[in-house]
Parts: sequence; structure tokens; C-alpha cells
Amino acid sequence: AHAAGAWFHTDASQAASLGDSFSSGEGSGPPFDPGTDVAGNRCHRSVLAWPRLLGVPVERHLACSGATIANLTAGQSALAPDDRGQLVRLGELAPASAVLVTLGGNDAGFAEVLRRCVLGSCVALIAQRSEALAALGARLEAAYRQIATAAPGARVLVVGYPEIIPER
Repeated sequence: AHAAGAWFHTDASQAASLGDSFSSGEGSGPPFDPGTDVAGNRCHRSVLAWPRLLGVPVERHLACSGATIANLTAGQSALAPDDRGQLVRLGELAPASAVLVTLGGNDAGFAEVLRRCVLGSCVALIAQRSEALAALGARLEAAYRQIATAAPGARVLVVGYPEIIPER
């Protein structure tokens, strides 16, 4: 726990979390936070998501399962509050000390890779997605700049995805 919290110079109660299912808590629930597992909103935010375990409060936990780079500025669900972009919602909060983000997996087709790998061979698909990742880099860099602009003075901490598929 010491190493995980070492990047905070303030307490996590002023941090915010943005991004996709890896940050929302998709794999850790149910139960999910009220309103995030209903028709019209499947963000699947959970008290067991890693940002919440680090101390990010529920009202500052903005990540949503299935989010793409576009969902930083565009709403993702039919229901409030996720009918507005994550950066819009971030701007409505008190200034953040840090912004934790996982983003890009859905833009790179991560879910399809997992589905194919579970149901059959995924070697060709992994090669295709690896090529697509090169193009994603510039879009992610622009997204990180948007986040930094939306949270002036906050540290933006980009968290990587776990290695679930071996290199070979």
C-alpha cells in the first residue's frame, strides 16, 4: 500500500478517475454503484474498483465501462450523469489533485481480442490490433493533453493495462 500511495502528495479524496472498464470496476462487481447497472447506463462503477480502493470518492469516480477517447467529451449513456463527457463532469467538481486514467483499450478493440481469444484463435487479430495501436498513440497523447487542460494543476497519471495475452 505504501508504494501505491507514494505518488500522492495529497490525500486521494481530491483525486478523480477517468476512463474505461479497467478503472470503473467492471470486473470487480456486482454490486455496482446505484444507477450504473441499469438499462441506459452500464458504466459498472464499483466500490471495489482500484481507484476507489486507493481512496477516490464515489462522486469523483467518473470512469465508465466501454469508454473510448470520444467519451472524454461526449456522453456515453442515455442517463445522467453519464450522458455528459467525463471531462465535462470533471470540470463540475472541485479542482483535482490528481487524475487517474485508463484509456485506449476500447479504441484498440480490446474486447474483440478477448472474445476471439476465448472462443478460438486470436493470433491474426492480435497482429491487426498491434498495428492499430501505433495510430492510437497520437490520439491518446491528445486526450492526455485535454485531461491536463481540464484539470489544471493536477497530476495526470496514466495507468497501463495488465498483460493478459503473452507476447508469443
